[in-house]
Amino acid sequence: MGRPLPPSSSSSSTSSSSSSASSSSASVAASSHDDISSCNGHSAPAHPQHLFVYGNLRPDINIHPVLSLRASLRPQKAWLLGGRLYSTHRDGVERAALRLEEFGHAVKGYVLSADDSRCLPGILEECEIREHPPSLYERDVVEVVTESGERMQSYVYHYQEVDRSNPVITGDWLQR
Repeated sequence: MGRPLPPSSSSSSTSSSSSSASSSSASVAASSHDDISSCNGHSAPAHPQHLFVYGNLRPDINIHPVLSLRASLRPQKAWLLGGRLYSTHRDGVERAALRLEEFGHAVKGYVLSADDSRCLPGILEECEIREHPPSLYERDVVEVVTESGERMQSYVYHYQEVDRSNPVITGDWLQR
C-alpha cells in the first residue's frame, strides 16, 4: 500500500525532469487503447479516475483557488499508507513534499474523483502547470484508503529526492 504500482506495458506514470506538462498528459491519455473517451480534446484511460492530494491542493485549504478542483471534483478524506510527508521550501514557497516507500508512515489527504472522469487528464495537466511542475514532482499511481475503508487506485504527485530534515510528523499538512 502506498507504493507505486508496477508499470504495465502501457505505463501511466511519468518521469520528472524529462517530461513536460503536455507530454505527461499525453502519456496518461495513451495508457489505454480499449477504453478511451474524450473530454474537451483530452483522452483518458478508464483507470485510475482519482487524484490524491495532500498539500496546498487539499479542498480544506483555501490558499488560492487552484484548478477546477473546487467545483468539478468530489473529495473524500483518505490516507496514503507507506508514504511520508515533508515540508520543503523552494523559490521562497513552502511546499508539501510526499516521499513514497517510507513504510510505517501515512499521509492524510483527499482522494478527488472527477464528476466526469474523462476530464481527469485536463485536471492533471492543470496541476502540473500550476502546482506540480514535472521538474519538482513525479506522478505515479498508488493505492489510497478512504475513511470508509474503500481502497482506490489514484494518481499522486510526489518528490523523488527530498530533504528529509523537516518531516511532517502527523502526516497531515494542516497540522505541521
